[in-house]
Amino acid sequence: MIRNLKALGLAVVAVLAMSAVVASAAQAEANFTASEYPAYVTGEQETGVHEFLGAGTGVTCTGAHFLSHALGGPSPDLTVTAAYTGCKDTTFGLSSTVTMNGCTYTFTTPTKVATDHYTGKVDLVCPAGKVVEVHVATCTLTISPKTELGTVTYTNKPAATPKKDVTLDIAVKGIPYKVDRGFLCPISSTYDTTHNDGEYTGFATVKAFNANTNAQIDGDVG
Repeated sequence: MIRNLKALGLAVVAVLAMSAVVASAAQAEANFTASEYPAYVTGEQETGVHEFLGAGTGVTCTGAHFLSHALGGPSPDLTVTAAYTGCKDTTFGLSSTVTMNGCTYTFTTPTKVATDHYTGKVDLVCPAGKVVEVHVATCTLTISPKTELGTVTYTNKPAATPKKDVTLDIAVKGIPYKVDRGFLCPISSTYDTTHNDGEYTGFATVKAFNANTNAQIDGDVG
């Protein structure tokens, strides 16, 4: 009888411990939030550049612009369209373009790591048969859809004016791409072979807006 009670006690302790772990994990997960709904968020590059690395070269853009879908309430995921301007390659200094072709980014459930600091992943999602195209001279890097790319860091700025906003830090590795080498393409990468060493980095300031009035409102992760 005593042995059975001890076994039962250990089982109860194990269940409670597992419940505590699950609860802790759930508490660590966070949402993208705004002070009013419906809302949408924008992301604007304010310092530095956004850079795509692959095939032994890089493409930097001085303008990166994100726009989200409408939010009806706190959400663990945030889907945004993206547009890039002022792009050029870092090897040859040639004017370049980044064409999204309907592809979007979905920033997935952030996890709290410290007060006002969160990390997460991002999915590159494309319509059927579509890819992101990075054009450098007669070369085209085609970036394929992929989920759970990391890492993305969010830093809440509760003292920001006129409203609270968030700093987004993208440092993503392991992006799959191919190189289409047109006539006189200066990139000497293997043609039509999938590479998995692409990278994407950049900062943006993320702000929330009332979807009805377009007035800025408080936005954060939490």
